[in-house]
Amino acid sequence: MKKMIQKMELAFWDRVIPLLSDSPLVRSSIQKGYALAQEKPAIMSSLLIGFIGASGLLIGVCLGNIISFFR
Repeated sequence: MKKMIQKMELAFWDRVIPLLSDSPLVRSSIQKGYALAQEKPAIMSSLLIGFIGASGLLIGVCLGNIISFFR
């Protein structure tokens, strides 16, 4: 079971990493994020904390659903 989960994770990242690096939306978001961070560090810190929290929640929900699907 553990090996299957590891293979799924590798397959996921093999597909996601190229999509993220080639996506114009991701690139422009990163550029805008850097510009915002230099102008207003307090707002950027709040947005970053919120983004990290939301990402962690979303990843946890997705992984929980995937794991329960294969049990």
